Amino acid sequence: MNGIVQMTCALALVAAVSLTVSSCGDDSPDEAATDAAWVSGFCKAALRLGDETSKVTPSPGGERITSEMLKAMAPSYAQFADDLGKLDAPEGIEDYHRKFVDGAKETAEIMAKGDVTVDPWRALEELEPPAGFTERFGPLASADDDCKRAGITFAESGPEATPTPAPPGSFAPPAINYNDPGKFLVGGPQSTLSERSIQVLRTEVMPAQGTGAARIYAWMARTFTTRAAGGATIGAAEVNQLISSRELSGCHDWALVMTATLRFFGYPALMVDTAGLQWAEDYASGKTQAFSGHVFAEVLTNEGWMLVDCTAGRYTLDNDPANPVIPPSGAGAGDAKGYYALYKGIDPASYGVTSNQVLQERMSLFAGVLETLELEPPDYDWRSFP
Repeated sequence: MNGIVQMTCALALVAAVSLTVSSCGDDSPDEAATDAAWVSGFCKAALRLGDETSKVTPSPGGERITSEMLKAMAPSYAQFADDLGKLDAPEGIEDYHRKFVDGAKETAEIMAKGDVTVDPWRALEELEPPAGFTERFGPLASADDDCKRAGITFAESGPEATPTPAPPGSFAPPAINYNDPGKFLVGGPQSTLSERSIQVLRTEVMPAQGTGAARIYAWMARTFTTRAAGGATIGAAEVNQLISSRELSGCHDWALVMTATLRFFGYPALMVDTAGLQWAEDYASGKTQAFSGHVFAEVLTNEGWMLVDCTAGRYTLDNDPANPVIPPSGAGAGDAKGYYALYKGIDPASYGVTSNQVLQERMSLFAGVLETLELEPPDYDWRSFP
């Protein structure tokens, strides 16, 4: 907490000095922008982008990006480019900053044309940050409140990145790039909605009365039944089959349907696949040979990246996407010590979980290195949906 307070004070001082220089009419060039001020400005711009794009509702055919949706997002990306263009780039990243601004402008221009055959994010996807970028700016992002709300860590991996098995003692959490939330509006291999599923959502979820996570959870709890499948559907379930059958076998199915539905109604959303912390201790010590984890959802709202326990109908606005530790949601059954995020992504196929065996191998690896990790369990205020 002290680090955050110190960062806030430092940013306030930078702003005050800038205002003083401007009002006095000093013609001498400003000194190079501080890293902290640039990080703060970038995250504020990203938050604004996220707020605006989250208001965009997919048009008919919402199983993929449509021409109308691209055109609707174009002004938000143009504003994003303008906001970034007003920032002073710190020494050493001037060229990267300029290319990022140009990439955002190109994204806006492509979106404005509504051409669905062209990847509007290509210019941003092709950017390579300079050496040492994450090490230099990552700690500042982790101490900035706006960066936390936006889920920005300045990790170099994209949203589709799949964690690779790490050697003992160096288990790495999922690397997700939250800088461009519009990417999390697009379905993946297991979460792309069919026309039939879209019609179901339009008819049953009643968008005119609100389409947030609370209403989607209420719809799922009312219209789906549950059954035990022993993990057989993990990595194999497909959202259209689940909506058609109205049958869910576990937390993976719940999160898959909820995140796909959230995206259809314009909310960027991710699945968060975890392992239980108490389970990992018991597994490593030989107390159990069973496997225990949970799947949550992250959804971008006007309050930041909300974390949802999809099966329990509980949520928290305190979510820190950069912290892989998730405290218990207070839903009764569950891991007593909370969970550790192993994967994040659009759907299991997109983050590399193609079967229960693949997931269990990753969980086993995590259990083996848990005692070597320095975890920082957060304190979240969990609430139940109305």
